[in-house]
Amino acid sequence: MVVREKLRNIVTYVRTLWRPTGPDSYHQYRAEHERERKQAAHARVQSERSDEREREGAERERGYEERYRAERVAEEPGPEAPRRDPSQPK
Repeated sequence: MVVREKLRNIVTYVRTLWRPTGPDSYHQYRAEHERERKQAAHARVQSERSDEREREGAERERGYEERYRAERVAEEPGPEAPRRDPSQPK
């Protein structure tokens, strides 16, 4: 078992040495493509999070405005009922 693991590690190491690392190699192309894919996914997630935060902020603002508008309306003195003249019969 231990010998098999050591042999596997050696083979993996030799493959990394044998693999071409020039700028035109498939390995470089694949690594760059993978890096670009991950960056695009990361940018997409960040954009979604930013949009979600903006929506939540707008909803919160609307909630505040509605609540404060309702409080101001409740605090304003309402129209008073016309006073009845006591000298007039009902």
